[in-house]
Amino acid sequence: MGSVTRRGFIGGVLLAGAGAWSSAPAVGQVAAGAAGVAPTAAVGAPSAVALNWNLFAQQLLQPTGGMTMGPGTISMPKAFVLLAAMHAAMYDAVVAIEGGYQPYASRPTVPMRANAEAAAVAAAHAVLVTYLPDQKMMLDGEFYRVLSLIPVLSAEKSAGVEVGRAAAAAFLATRVGDGFDAVVTYLPPTGPGAWVSMPAMPPLDPWIAQLRPFTMTAPSQFRPGLPPSLKSPGYAKDLDELARLGGAVSARTPVQTETAAFWTTNGVIQYNDMFRAVAVREGMRLRETARLLAMGNIVGTDSMIATFDSKYHYGFWRPRTAIAMADIDGNPRTSPDPTWMPAFMVPNHPEYVAAHTSFASAVGEVLTSALGTRRIEIDLSSTVTGTTHHYATAEDLRAEVENARVWGGMHFRNSCVLGTALGKQVASQGLKAFRAVR
Repeated sequence: MGSVTRRGFIGGVLLAGAGAWSSAPAVGQVAAGAAGVAPTAAVGAPSAVALNWNLFAQQLLQPTGGMTMGPGTISMPKAFVLLAAMHAAMYDAVVAIEGGYQPYASRPTVPMRANAEAAAVAAAHAVLVTYLPDQKMMLDGEFYRVLSLIPVLSAEKSAGVEVGRAAAAAFLATRVGDGFDAVVTYLPPTGPGAWVSMPAMPPLDPWIAQLRPFTMTAPSQFRPGLPPSLKSPGYAKDLDELARLGGAVSARTPVQTETAAFWTTNGVIQYNDMFRAVAVREGMRLRETARLLAMGNIVGTDSMIATFDSKYHYGFWRPRTAIAMADIDGNPRTSPDPTWMPAFMVPNHPEYVAAHTSFASAVGEVLTSALGTRRIEIDLSSTVTGTTHHYATAEDLRAEVENARVWGGMHFRNSCVLGTALGKQVASQGLKAFRAVR
């Protein structure tokens, strides 16, 4: 399991003064993120544009870091889709000018002396304005503010903006009719093993199960097989583990409880803070930074699409329902407990397979690939616990997330293990879209 320390967030904004850019939005724009942020890039550092726009978009899409689903809010899954779209266009814009990697969707024609930083911010802006037209005034203001800080000739900026907008247009053309935010009516199955939705709440983002993926051929490309038989010994073993360790009242140790709570934080913030910190730690230039942010959000989002496909295809029940209704599962090894409650809030979508383990597994592959080593040595922070966990390898990360979802009472062990395997499969093929070229 990852080691734990008490310290502030590591992702960071780009602080003003003393030779550093500021990502603090203008008055009336998105408020600053979590406290304890640290400086990350020097003035004029080419990677600063990509880092700042990632942070700006993160704060725009998930300003409170919560999981609220009230009017006008954007869910974490939807936010990841939007970040994946933004970073795909940004990556193509930068690669068109700087080369080094194969493009994701297009390679726009590049005018002479086009500035890659201007291209990156123009691509990001164009995509977000398309998806969030009601935020156009804010996005326009940030676009021109950041553009004015790029210290090159106006002609180079204009040429870069042209490339960025072309990259965005080409990317957006590939997403026409992709099912984004479509109205999808989901009717869950009935009977033993069937998922039960929370009262008076709609299922969370069922459209993502049908969304055209970014790197997969279809959401179902890597769909796992059937959930375990309710009558099997393995199912009974998983149910017993949940009953003992995943409840609001259970035999968990303080470390297990902290670990479960740690992984209830907002994933958009948690992972993107980490991506930015890794880019700064490794001294990545703009091209490598744009690639890391694109790989992390695109491959991670595809792993989420794959898990949502499985969730809404099988409609398997959550532990709370399974434990309360163990008298109808047909398994003599299980017994019902109608008073059992999970340790932490459970998202309102079916259980099988675990999205958190799939996403973490895919991100582990992204980092291993980007850094060229199994010793990724990353930190992730949680706004819920106020702690930071360190992971030496992707396997350390995967193991902790699997445990956390069981200890939190959210997932069966089998679903966590299969989610991990699914994330690896998605990443293995998805990372091919970002290969280096000579």
